[in-house]
Amino acid sequence: MQQLHLVTLDEDLSALVFSGRRGAKTGAYRLNLSPELCDALEEAISTWRKSRPNRDRPTDRVEPSAVTPRDIQTQLRAGRSVDEIAADSDLDSSWVERFAAPIRAEQERVLEKAHDLSLELRSCLSGLPLGKAARRVLLSRGIELNDGEYRDAWRVTMIDRASWLVRLSFMQRSRVQEADWQLELHHNELFPLNKLATELGWVDERGRPADPTPRAPRVPNVVPQVSVPKKAAIKKAATKKAAIKKAATKKAAIKSVATKKAATKK
Repeated sequence: MQQLHLVTLDEDLSALVFSGRRGAKTGAYRLNLSPELCDALEEAISTWRKSRPNRDRPTDRVEPSAVTPRDIQTQLRAGRSVDEIAADSDLDSSWVERFAAPIRAEQERVLEKAHDLSLELRSCLSGLPLGKAARRVLLSRGIELNDGEYRDAWRVTMIDRASWLVRLSFMQRSRVQEADWQLELHHNELFPLNKLATELGWVDERGRPADPTPRAPRVPNVVPQVSVPKKAAIKKAATKKAAIKKAATKKAAIKSVATKKAATKK
């Protein structure tokens, strides 16, 4: 008969999860809880404690707490660590750890989903999904992470039931850099939340990063247009000028004749 080891409560607190390996964080065996099973477990636990000497009883038994398993899992989804929750709730870390396994599995699935989605920039999809695009851009910036370092650089926390914050943290120039995206599970959509997320999450069809600096618009060389009079206009102006000159000459001649006549009469 195979011996199973308790791992944790299921995510919805409706079943116990077991594994065939001691110390495992996840398990493939489920035992659904029912009122009959809970009564049987309570009776078995009571009988077991009474039958064992005091020196063999566990000393790290968790006392009743106002923090429920569901509260613990909610805090884990929000990004709090096991030690932080244990310290704030006056619980043993080993007790909190029992409820962390299904949350870690859930976060892994969310991260895989985010890595498989492609970011959209200026109505164009990235040539690579997020997981590959971010690593390609980091390499282009001289930031090399091995597989383990790259996996540990990612973190996901729940915003609400259908929305998750996806964060990539890394060191550059002695400073921690953080790129944030929002993942909408119901719509399979990924949105950058800061400039770094846009730069890391999008590459073209050849795997080249987007240019983060906008190019200045090209100003064409415009040659000033000089107004050149038309030939007909020039001719018209010359004809008008000649007519004025002719009229002035004629007027002067008439005046000269009139002057001579006046002198003769005298």
